[in-house]
Amino acid sequence: IVVVVMGILAAIAYPSYTRYITESRRSDAQIGLTQLANMEEKFFSQCNKYTIATTTGTVQGCDGLGMTSTGTPSQTYSPNQYYILTVAAPAGGSIDTAFIATATPVAGTTQANDGKFTLAHTGLKQWDKNNDGDYADTGETTWRKH
Repeated sequence: IVVVVMGILAAIAYPSYTRYITESRRSDAQIGLTQLANMEEKFFSQCNKYTIATTTGTVQGCDGLGMTSTGTPSQTYSPNQYYILTVAAPAGGSIDTAFIATATPVAGTTQANDGKFTLAHTGLKQWDKNNDGDYADTGETTWRKH
């Protein structure tokens, strides 16, 4: 009887625990994107343009943000390495005047199916909550859970 009760409790608790872990690790993407956006703004203030070069060069030389890269191939990761960070020009725009930073979940982690996060130079925050590849659904123009 004790084993059956423990099995039932575990069956109820495990999904809640994994959901909690996934939710708590979302902050890793948000922190990484915020840091990346701050570095882009510093780059802009010194170089009068934004850059897609996150891991090369330095801000002082106006040839990159100088972020630490890890892994093979060399990529920029969020602080706890649950997301890969990238920067691109927005659709129809130029990287010189605008950027969109994206945090993509690392495959094989608990975050893998949790959707991408973005942060634009305008401050617009988006989260592809249903992981369908776009941000057009209701509630996806925020990082909030609900």
